[in-house]
Amino acid sequence: MSALFSTLSFQLGQLVNMIDDGSIGLPEIQRPFVWKKTKVRDLFDSMFRGFPVGYFLFWKNSSAGAKQIGVATHQLPTDRMIVDGQQRLTSLYAVLKGVPVIDENYARSKIEIAFNPSEATFAVTSAAHRRSAHWIPDISVLWDQKVGLFSLVGTYIERLKQEQEVAPELQRTIENNVQQLYKLNSYSFTAIELSADTEPEAVSDIFVRINSAGVELNQADFILTLMSVYWDAGRKELEAFCRAAKMPDPGRPSPFNHFLDPSPAELLRVTVGYGFRRGRLRSVYNLLRGKELDDAGVAAGAKNFETLKQAQDKVLSLSNWHQFLHSVMLAGFRSGRLITSTNTILYSYVLFLIGKIQHEVPLQKLKVIIAKWIFMSAITSRYTGSYETQIEADLNRLGQAETSDAFAEILERIIGENLTEDFWNIALPAQFETTASRSPTLYAYYAALSLLKARVLFSPMTVSDLLDPAVRGDRLAVERHHLFPVAYLKANGIDAARDIDQIANFALVEWPDNASIGANPPAVYATALMASLSPDERERQSFWHALPDDWMNMPYAQFVSERRKKLAAVVRAGFERIGSAEPESGSEPHAKDLHQLILAGESTLVEFKSTARWSLNDGKVHDGVEFAIARTIAGFLNTSGGTLVIGIADDGSVVGLQHDYATLKKKDRDGFELFLYDLLSNALGKNALSWLQVAFHSIDERDVAVVTVKRSPNIVFTNPRGPKVDDVYVRFGNSTRKLTPAEMLQYMSETGTGGPSQSDASRETADEVESAEGELEAASSG
Repeated sequence: MSALFSTLSFQLGQLVNMIDDGSIGLPEIQRPFVWKKTKVRDLFDSMFRGFPVGYFLFWKNSSAGAKQIGVATHQLPTDRMIVDGQQRLTSLYAVLKGVPVIDENYARSKIEIAFNPSEATFAVTSAAHRRSAHWIPDISVLWDQKVGLFSLVGTYIERLKQEQEVAPELQRTIENNVQQLYKLNSYSFTAIELSADTEPEAVSDIFVRINSAGVELNQADFILTLMSVYWDAGRKELEAFCRAAKMPDPGRPSPFNHFLDPSPAELLRVTVGYGFRRGRLRSVYNLLRGKELDDAGVAAGAKNFETLKQAQDKVLSLSNWHQFLHSVMLAGFRSGRLITSTNTILYSYVLFLIGKIQHEVPLQKLKVIIAKWIFMSAITSRYTGSYETQIEADLNRLGQAETSDAFAEILERIIGENLTEDFWNIALPAQFETTASRSPTLYAYYAALSLLKARVLFSPMTVSDLLDPAVRGDRLAVERHHLFPVAYLKANGIDAARDIDQIANFALVEWPDNASIGANPPAVYATALMASLSPDERERQSFWHALPDDWMNMPYAQFVSERRKKLAAVVRAGFERIGSAEPESGSEPHAKDLHQLILAGESTLVEFKSTARWSLNDGKVHDGVEFAIARTIAGFLNTSGGTLVIGIADDGSVVGLQHDYATLKKKDRDGFELFLYDLLSNALGKNALSWLQVAFHSIDERDVAVVTVKRSPNIVFTNPRGPKVDDVYVRFGNSTRKLTPAEMLQYMSETGTGGPSQSDASRETADEVESAEGELEAASSG
């Protein structure tokens, strides 16, 4: 059997030049630069002293010498890709060239290493090193062709002479040490080069066997490496999206969310699943690589890269991304803390994209069925274990669908096949027999409580509100409470953690209640707390929190056994509520109902706007028009919900959205929806977006947008562009008006989460709205 590798030798300067001309692929994204700068300092110190500092492992590129796959961005075809030693080579290249690197947070920063020529010592550069005459604060300057080495040494010595006497012997030492440091570009490295025919699995195995500190490489590493070499712009776009998804960026459209903090490798799985209908990355790697060495194989690789590019465009579309996240919210999950399987979210996004783009399933219908899929996948651990095999099986079944209805029916059928009567009545109660704090079963229960609008035990606050990820204090607002306290159980001879800490012994309470309950027996604390509730509220609390009749006096073993069954019943009730909990104003109208809604005219629950940003009066984009939209939706959120139809004039005539489309970068429904969510996020806050949905209909061949708004459980404050004012708007009749400070205080005091009463609102009529509001309304045409 022929050897899989050969041994080569390279000088450092040669490696740097090969990176520059592209013949070595140095992919920043394969793993972000995570070495500490002290390790880079030690690397240069070891090289300076002539110590060995390791080797490089390269993988010969099968298409080198033929054609590059994709669009060439370097001078030469890439001969080899680095498999091991990337951090070391990145460090060397970054310092010799003086270029920034990408860190683990995807931020760009320079590696600055200081050198003391008098003592031949290295340090990570600090402000003190920059001030000191004893240090060259950044050794990158030695290899800068614009700076002469002789001039650099002369300047250093002259500066040092201002602080101390420089004897001839010291001057020679300085000159020799700087020259020795400069000559590191001739330092010789050994490289092991794997042949182009080596399979990815063998490359990964070799990497692990020869690198005791290594982490096994996976197929995503290889595909991301190919992207770095052949489609650098796409790699950077993917990287930027992942960075923005975990860092809020107020005032600009962003993928930031509270559910998923994706890595490039994770979103790559979505792209591959959507673009190639594959779950296994190995087959896609081979497609992209163009395994054959002839022109036909390379051409196939180029074609498949184009497929990858088109798929990534859809995956990274902010409109698609946020519409999908609505499904996560519809499934009851309030934050990423309740999601134990990232794969569940990733692969559900794949199905969402296929349903929306390929099969054109109506968006609101799609959101609901994907929400059910997410809930089912989470509670059955569908995408754990052999997840690539499972998603491929799902994609194969969905490949049979030829229409939008067939696509939805297949998903519903799979959901039904998994959530059977036996699952609800036997398997699910058994899943609650665990002490795992991050159990998908437990988090599905919390999601169900959110869907059921359940209140925390012994509290008027809803579970959904207290699990809100946007609200954080020194201590979590809601805590898990032992219904049978630990001290009480131990006093009764039950002291094993596997018994005490069962899921069935926990309930969610506000932390002040948890602290006050202490070690009191349930017959004492629960009887007193339940007595403060009305009979109806006690009944609801008992259902939400799965409390058996007379549970406080039950033997503990009987209690947890009975409660597991009731917990499963609550989870089922929550699942069955997905998509059925509509706002008081009714669900989003279908096209056939929209005509009737328009004919009925504006009301407390319905309002029309001709445009969302284009002033028909002024013939230009107007802030007042945009704010009128935000103000109306805020009024619905703070009162009883409602429906805003954009593209319809006050008299019911169809204006359409073409005026607004013309002002947008993306002049279609997706562009308008992205603009609208951005507008409302800035004016009302991101949390408000959870309570509204946007749909589009065509009337007389003109698009109109229908915004269906639920009543918000919390006060929604409104801020136009400019200074923060935190105004509160409510609906009165068929208009929206701002509360005075006194009314707002009364509103917060009396209702807490709802809108003001009709008597409160009637103190002023719509004609008495402040003049500033009148000016904003005048700018709008509807």
